[in-house]
Parts: sequence; structure tokens; C-alpha cells
Amino acid sequence: MTKTQVMKNAPEIDTSQLQKIYATLHLAFHRNKNQHGRCAWWKWLSILRRTVLKLFNAAERQQQPQRRDAIAGTIKNLAAHLNEHVIPRCYLAFSTVVADNQFAALGTVLIATLAQLQRLIAPIAPRSMPTERKADNVTRLEGPVPRKAEEEDLGEVVGRDAVFPEKVEEKEKKAAISEKVPSESITSREKSADTSAKEEAPPRKKNKTKKKTKKNAIDELFDALG
Repeated sequence: MTKTQVMKNAPEIDTSQLQKIYATLHLAFHRNKNQHGRCAWWKWLSILRRTVLKLFNAAERQQQPQRRDAIAGTIKNLAAHLNEHVIPRCYLAFSTVVADNQFAALGTVLIATLAQLQRLIAPIAPRSMPTERKADNVTRLEGPVPRKAEEEDLGEVVGRDAVFPEKVEEKEKKAAISEKVPSESITSREKSADTSAKEEAPPRKKNKTKKKTKKNAIDELFDALG
């Protein structure tokens, strides 16, 4: 099969569906440019819109019979670029818009438009899975793999005290000082408590004993009359 036959047998893009997708992206771009123009995800919306426009223009030119074979390669390259690079990054960027409750409706529209685009270009440029590898790039190891961990000398475990003995001595001195300081503080607290108790204690009142005076005869007489 020649290259010309491959180009002729290549599937064509539905330009009407592609035009609707571009119209949705163009409308979302112009309506939200002032509000979201400085956001991080806006860059990917701009890239997606430009690439879809290029794909649409190429699909329009493919409708002409004399230019079908020349445009088929361009369409395939643009579709592969969208499917491999642009759409995955746009999905991650638009997911942040969906996560924001304030603009969840806008994010949902962008994700839905992205899904329509991916389904439209999938027959032309199917996305390769990351697990697929070419046989030339695969290297196979024959025989058991030696364990390097058993052969290597890992050395001995050394503690911090052995590496920094000066710091250990400083810690011991600080611990000894901290033991002395509480005992001195306790004695000072006890002394202050005793002095404060003495100062606060009210003076004791002396019991005043009334001296009994001896009554004379006149007083006894008035007492009897009373």
C-alpha cells in the first residue's frame, strides 16, 4: 500500500462537530477573558482554542479533492498533538476550575467539550498508552541480579554522643545546674511564705481583765434601795 493510498483511506473529521466544539471554546474564551485571563488554567484554554482552529481550517481544506492528499498528513499531526499533549494538560487545568464551587459550571462545560474533541479525533490519532514500548528500547537482564547490599560495607552505627562529646558535657553541666536551681528556689519560696504569713497574721488582742472595785457602805445602801 502506497503513501497516497494511506492518505486516501485515512478517516476524515466531521467538520460540523469540530465547528461546534470550536464555537464553544471561542465563546468561553471571550466571555471569561477579563475575569480569568490571569489564571494558570487560562493558558491551556488559549492553546486548545488555537489548535482546534488550525485543525478546523485544515479539515475545511481537505474537502477540496485536489488538496486532500497534502492536507491529510497535517490533520493527522494536529490530531496527534492534541491527543497526546494538549488534551491531557487541559484536563488537569480544567479540573481545578471544576473544583472551585464558584466556577464549577464553566469547568464542567470545558471538560465536556474536551471529551467531545477527544472522541472526535480518536479514530485519526489514537492515543498511545504509556505502557507501550518499542522492542528496540527494551533491555532484558539475563541471570540472577546480584545483591549489592550484602557485598557493600555499610559501616558501624555511630551515635551523636560519640561524634560530639563536647555537647554531651554541656548537657550534663546544664542538667546539674538545673538540679541545684529548684532546691534553692524552694527554700527561698518557703522563707518568703513564712515572712508573708507573719506579716498577714493579725495582732492578738490582750484579754482585758476588769478589776473589781470594792463597794463601800454607801454603795451597798443605794443598791438595797434600788
